[in-house]
Amino acid sequence: MKDTSNNESLTELSYRLITSYHNSVDKNVITKRLYFMLDLFAALEKPCYVYNMGTMEDVSYSIEGKVVLVAGGVIGIGAGLIRYLVSHNAMYVVFLDVLEREGEVLERELLNQYGGLKAKFIKCDITDEEQLLSAYNQVLEKYRRIDAVINNVMVANNDNLEKMIDASYNTVIASTFNALEEMRADKSGSGGVILNLSSFLGLTQRNNILLELSKEVENREPFSKTKVRIITAFLGPTDTALLHISNYIENQNNLSGDIFETQRVTSAVTGVIDVITRAESGSTWIIVNDKPPFEVTDVKGFDVPDINTV
Repeated sequence: MKDTSNNESLTELSYRLITSYHNSVDKNVITKRLYFMLDLFAALEKPCYVYNMGTMEDVSYSIEGKVVLVAGGVIGIGAGLIRYLVSHNAMYVVFLDVLEREGEVLERELLNQYGGLKAKFIKCDITDEEQLLSAYNQVLEKYRRIDAVINNVMVANNDNLEKMIDASYNTVIASTFNALEEMRADKSGSGGVILNLSSFLGLTQRNNILLELSKEVENREPFSKTKVRIITAFLGPTDTALLHISNYIENQNNLSGDIFETQRVTSAVTGVIDVITRAESGSTWIIVNDKPPFEVTDVKGFDVPDINTV
């Protein structure tokens, strides 16, 4: 496995990722997550470069009648997902973002079109775990349950790509654990699905943390016990505002070369919904080139596949 850009040890990287954005979080939580990430990195070090190109298992999950929380998403892919969920009969869709004006505009649009208070915007800096926990509590107080969580997290930072990716990883991990605790059927929840979305760029950064995340959580907290599916999907270059951040698009271009085309937001949204409704817990998927999702669950290192054969 490649060294990190700063030649950090796995322990140093794990501790920095966990503590740098969660200084106000209980130390027992930090310790628990640190051990989790060390196990995750250990799994990443096992060499394996096998792609599973098989078809999805149809787990027949429907978003109809569900309470869905989207963490990060009032523009681009997130907004597309929110519109899809509301228009396809999710009971309530709550979305979190720090962009207050854009969030309020999207909320008004959906309420005017669909009525019934089906969409709710909560201003929240999702990189701040106290704000994130507060938002979760607001959802639970109002709707009494959460059935699905989509962590659509990519923290835009034009000046520091590494900080942007670190913040995104921390937020995904924090939101995943929060959602799991609230949704798990072996406690007070009724099960559901947690989908973690990331840029395809994340596959080549910070030891591919998210590549192994779903499988590691599934190993520790299996679906057979919690009735919560944990899934990860990586999105290829998609025609959104984030793609045009200079450092981000430069890194995307360096990674993709002539392999990846910029896909439409509608294609990304369709792929994400396909993964939510049909993918098994612990699986990892890639959505690129306006094509259906394909599975990379068993990849430890990263080697770009021939997309045209998928």
